[in-house]
Amino acid sequence: MTPILSFVKSATMPLTTPLAKRMLLVLGAAVMIFLSKQYNRILWPGSSPDSALSEPLPPGSLGCPFFGNNIMAGTREYGPYVFFDRANTKLNNPSLFKLYAFGMPMVSVRGSDNIKTVLKDEFDPNGVNTELVGESYTQVFGNQSIIYESDGKTHGFLRRLVGAAMTPAAVANAIPAIQKAANERIDIMLSKDTVKMEDVCNDFTLDVAWRQILGLDLTRDEVPTFYQNVKVWVGGIFNPLFALPFKVPGIRFTKCYKAHQYLVSKVEEKLAQLDANGPDGSTLSGIYFATDDDNDSRKLSRQQVIDNCLILIVAGSETSASTLTVASLLLGLHKDVWNKVKEEQAAMVAKYGDDITSKAELDAECPYLDSVIRETLRLRPVPATEIRRTSKSIVFNGMQIPKNWMLWLNIRSTHDNDPITMKQDGSHMDVKLGFKPERWNDAATKPSEWMPFGSGARRCLGENLAMTEMKVFLATLARRVDYDLVGSTDVILWKRMSVMPRPLDGVEVAPRPVATASNTAS
Repeated sequence: MTPILSFVKSATMPLTTPLAKRMLLVLGAAVMIFLSKQYNRILWPGSSPDSALSEPLPPGSLGCPFFGNNIMAGTREYGPYVFFDRANTKLNNPSLFKLYAFGMPMVSVRGSDNIKTVLKDEFDPNGVNTELVGESYTQVFGNQSIIYESDGKTHGFLRRLVGAAMTPAAVANAIPAIQKAANERIDIMLSKDTVKMEDVCNDFTLDVAWRQILGLDLTRDEVPTFYQNVKVWVGGIFNPLFALPFKVPGIRFTKCYKAHQYLVSKVEEKLAQLDANGPDGSTLSGIYFATDDDNDSRKLSRQQVIDNCLILIVAGSETSASTLTVASLLLGLHKDVWNKVKEEQAAMVAKYGDDITSKAELDAECPYLDSVIRETLRLRPVPATEIRRTSKSIVFNGMQIPKNWMLWLNIRSTHDNDPITMKQDGSHMDVKLGFKPERWNDAATKPSEWMPFGSGARRCLGENLAMTEMKVFLATLARRVDYDLVGSTDVILWKRMSVMPRPLDGVEVAPRPVATASNTAS
């Protein structure tokens, strides 16, 4: 037999021979040992602990291999992001727990002290920084807004100049335009037998967006087109393709991208008008012409102006509309609270007349209205702040969070676990049992864990505008309208997918004029 034939025969010997069996066992054992050590690295890339640290990872499940947990989905009973509530319950409510989403390992952090501790090193090269999840998001939401700026100096520059248009004085000047938008929507509301408050609140906040934030001069025929494009654009937040950790081809052909381009074109048109005619009272104008105190020749770039103004539409319309919709539900469920709001506003009308002209008066003399909005934001806040990424491995509460892991700063869970308001049966977060605006007027019952506008250097710049916008709408509504909820309220159901929780039925109401009010639009 030739050497070649001998080699072929030995290489193809039956696998049933004792030697072959031993070789297969050794090979199988080696493979199993290798896989056991590389298990997480293979199935959940990037999720391995930092071997230089002895502390364990937080508890939790990484979900489906490669894909992880579906964190954006919801249920009708809970609303969006139900994953976090279920995980908290399953893990016995830890302050930290791990998960995997969008192809990245994450840790959910709850508690205002914990969140503030995590954020204290924001902008530090060895601290944490905001992360725009999914490279495709930059094509439809921009990458030069203040939200996603990770350089401390640039962020400070953006915050000063964008903030110049959001000061209490600037917001106070916008009150007449805001009340005009509220009165117009209430006029339409009172012309109908029934109306969905979600539609009323959406239209009101979008009116504020195009009139005050962007300063556009839309015709009646153009307004529905603007509304629809904003709806499509904001809806892109839930497009799973945009969340993938790489640029998805064909984004330019999506409805979301085209809606973004439409909105950019409207901002560009307005900027051309401002170049020709000079400043006006819009928020966009304030941002465009703002100069840095340290260098009055330094202004925002055109792209920075565009990206920041469009982000304000999401922050100032989508979130405010959601909160006002939930507030309408709560006030319909709790007539005693609604009556107190109306009484407070009747006193304001008797003292100052129908027009709301002063932010200072609204803030100082309407404490109950303020408590209603704060309590609404306590019960149904934005689920989390912007996602952060760790720049180095850190040890927190006796557990490690490795470098390049994402941080989900959990606002709703923080409110849920407030030691001042918490009840073991969960009734403190129930819209029927837990809505108690009076708690805000007593130091002993005032919530200690409340952060719907975030915290730290990235606390929402639009907080002043959002709170004023919501106060003006509810104050005007209380002066002109009474209403009853339509349909059964035995079980309150919620939309599964939304930026913030929204009632499933849109809060259908039967409106009627307040008998003692003049009901004359300002």
